[in-house]
Amino acid sequence: MSIEEAYSREFEEIIDSEKAYELFWDGHIKDKTAFNCIFCNSRITCANLDKERAEMKNLPHFKSVEGHKDDCDLILIENIKKNGTGTGKERSFIDGEIDELKIISNIVGVKKIINNNISEEGQYNCLKKEKIINGYKEGVRRKSKYNSIRPIISKYQKYNKDKLLNNKYINVYKDKGDRKKDININYSDMFVNVSETNIDKVSKYKRIYYGEGIITKRNNDYMVIFNTGFNKDKYSIRTIFFINTDKHLSQLNNFEQWKNRLEDIVNNKEKLMIYIYTNYIKETSYVNNEKKKINVINPMLESIGCFDYRRL
Repeated sequence: MSIEEAYSREFEEIIDSEKAYELFWDGHIKDKTAFNCIFCNSRITCANLDKERAEMKNLPHFKSVEGHKDDCDLILIENIKKNGTGTGKERSFIDGEIDELKIISNIVGVKKIINNNISEEGQYNCLKKEKIINGYKEGVRRKSKYNSIRPIISKYQKYNKDKLLNNKYINVYKDKGDRKKDININYSDMFVNVSETNIDKVSKYKRIYYGEGIITKRNNDYMVIFNTGFNKDKYSIRTIFFINTDKHLSQLNNFEQWKNRLEDIVNNKEKLMIYIYTNYIKETSYVNNEKKKINVINPMLESIGCFDYRRL
């Protein structure tokens, strides 16, 4: 039985499995079994939550641990579908058409982990959970809110496979002239292939630029190099950006995880698909290890949440 959404006891929200994966790898939730069914409160686990993308045979997904109660709405909906009676339409707390992307620091603005000890705070959490679930049952819908590009990339790959890139949207900013008006970008327009892009024609708005590349070590930092960079006057220009250990990594909750993953990539000389979310791209130069000045295009990495990769 497909379980699209579940209540996270640690995050105190109804979330989808991609959000759960983001929270786990950012160090904000720790227990892959700390989920409950929205309808009958039975225990649910998030499969593949603790696995790297390259290790997965399937995407992260929720599944029941102990089975649903007999009167659970999910069972009733499934039975209606099997018997062909009624619509069997599932209720959804999360808007499946529009996702929201808001990059934040790994240490700022994130809900604290719930203390499971019985206390006044615990009683408050129970009331909050009840309010959220009641809203769900009444048809309240929210956007999936992501704080890094990691789940956005996974959804892009899925929508690309299903040929839905023009029908799914990302909400990333509001029009300053009309605060009530949301501006949504479809997945097709959000993702831009670096090697097919002229540096003089890049968008003034943030986009997710991608391309094959590698990561190397430079002193205590990491240099990310696209195999084929932005182009200008029909020529490809070397395109690189830096992951600065002090600026981007040192204050993260999951610093050791990031450090170990990057070190493994460098040591194994892994081939990657690189992603960076930015609107600040400039032509500059740097001095390489042979003390030679190299002209490059440098997309600025604002925060580690604006970067991700997939192994090829």
